This record gives sequence, structure tokens and C-alpha cells, in this order.
Amino acid sequence: MKLRQQIIDAVFSSYSPSVVLVDHHVTGLNGELVPWLLKKIHGYVDFRCGFLSRGIISRTTELKPPLERPRRGIETIRLSEAYDRFFVLEETENLDSSFFNLSRIEEIRLKTDYIGTLICKSPEDLLSRHNVWEKLDLPEHHNLILVSIGHGHHSGLILQEIVNAFFKLRLTDSYSLRIVTSPYMSKQELAMLQSTYNNDSMLVCGFLDEFIDAMNHASLTICRAGYNTIAELKATGCPAIVIPEDYGSGEQTTRASRLTLPQIEVLNPASIEKNLMSSMKKVLNLKSLT
Repeated sequence: MKLRQQIIDAVFSSYSPSVVLVDHHVTGLNGELVPWLLKKIHGYVDFRCGFLSRGIISRTTELKPPLERPRRGIETIRLSEAYDRFFVLEETENLDSSFFNLSRIEEIRLKTDYIGTLICKSPEDLLSRHNVWEKLDLPEHHNLILVSIGHGHHSGLILQEIVNAFFKLRLTDSYSLRIVTSPYMSKQELAMLQSTYNNDSMLVCGFLDEFIDAMNHASLTICRAGYNTIAELKATGCPAIVIPEDYGSGEQTTRASRLTLPQIEVLNPASIEKNLMSSMKKVLNLKSLT
């Protein structure tokens, strides 16, 4: 966190930015933006500041009404003074109650633009099935099961359960498994996964820029509940098993709890061993194990 603070301080000091866009955490991950927001409020620096909100903030410290209610003797950031614009990158029906409480503050309501969910590609720009199969080295007659669970809390154990279920359900004749990793995974971690799991039926691909393209043609995607992933699931209509990662703000758990699409199953990470196989059978419409 000290390094983050040093980088942010250096950017402001060296470049004197005219516009600053802040994503997700209104004061920085651990408050590292606070000194510069206070300088902006008091007129020591001059820049326009916009906040990009994913609409789920109920268990975080950002964008909460108390920040608009200064207490005597305490230096407090008034969001309506610190920020010039709020951009909400989510559909209004998916916003949590804290955001609605915040939007009742007149100064903030007038500065808020509801943009809606964003994805990286429009449907007409997605790759064809042939191109995806070529990219992922898939047999033409096989269907695709796409897996992306990051490398965070319990990811290794979850991946092992997915692989075990894949073989126990005897899917190798009709399906191929492709495992996509986080862009932050080290080369050593990636090589270890590949040596462990690569075989004729499955392949660890590393990070995949064309993830939404692959999802568009997959029979099943097993994934986390991050903003981009869920937006892409909704856009493509891909059947999915969503395993939210419960960390920090609880954003993924909240987002997953609001999924009501019939082709999507949500599993608690603690219930993977018990329920994963039945969920895979249901989503893939498998009648039996034979």
C-alpha cells in the first residue's frame, strides 16, 4: 500500500493531471487518494474528478452517506465537493440500497449519470465458432466448457473439484475443458498448472483476450462473479455456474445473489464438493452419468 501511495503522489506531483477517473473505491483501495481529494476541496490543486461505480457498494467504505455528514473536529471528505461527476456502470435495477441512499443527496444526484452495463465488444464483433475453436485448439466435433476462477482464495481447490467432476461425469467424448487464468498469474504458476492439468481433454490457456468470444460459443462457463464476467454472461446468454469470490467488500457475493437467469447456477464456494456435479448435469442437461 505504501508503494501505491508513492506512485499516486508521484503522478500528481509530476504530471498535475487535469482529469482523474477513480474506479470502484472512492478514496482509493486504502485511502491513498484522501490527501489529494482534500487538497482539491481546499483549492490547493485543480483537477476534475470522476468516479466510476459498479453500483454495488453496501459493504465497502466508499460512497456512503456518512461521508457527507461531517462531524465537528474531524476532517471529512464531502463527496459532492471532491467529485465532479459520478458514472454508474450498472443497470438501475441492480443498484444496492446504499447507492440509492447516496443519490438522495441533491448535490450528488445532480452529478450522477446512469450509463448501464458495459462490455468490451459488441455482439457483431465477436469471433465465429470456427475462429474460437482454432484459437483454443479444440476438436471440431467437441463442445466447449470454459473455466475461469482466477487465482485467489481457494481457487486451486475449486479447480481440482471442477476437473474431478469433468472426468466423473464422463464428458471427455463430447466436451473439451479450457482453463483461462488471471492476467496477474506469474509464469511459474502458469507453468505449474499446465504441467498438472494439460492433457488430451483439457488445456490451461493462460489469460485469454477473447474470453467473451469463447463464452459466446461455450456450452458451459464456470467462473467468478466479477463485474466484467457477469456482464459478458448476460450479453452472450452462455449457460454458467457462478462461484462468487467472497473477499473484502463482498461485491461478488452481492452481484451473484441478484442473478435470476434460468441458465445460470450460483454456487457457494463452501458447497462446491457437494453440489458441483449436480449443477454441471443440470446446466449441461445431462440425463445420467452413462
